[in-house]
Amino acid sequence: KEAKKVEGFDMVQKPSYYVRLGSLSTKLRSRAYQQALTRVKEVKQKSQETISQLHSTVNL
Repeated sequence: KEAKKVEGFDMVQKPSYYVRLGSLSTKLRSRAYQQALTRVKEVKQKSQETISQLHSTVNL
């Protein structure tokens, strides 16, 4: 049987993202930064491709 959800208990206080990043070793923090940077670059590239396709479609 499922327990009922009690008001206020679903909001567990978690440390902020930046505090958790700050607690990582320098090596892990650098790796996390590089992975995030790679994801941002990939999203930027995909966005530019999509905009280019939209532009081509509008010009048909």
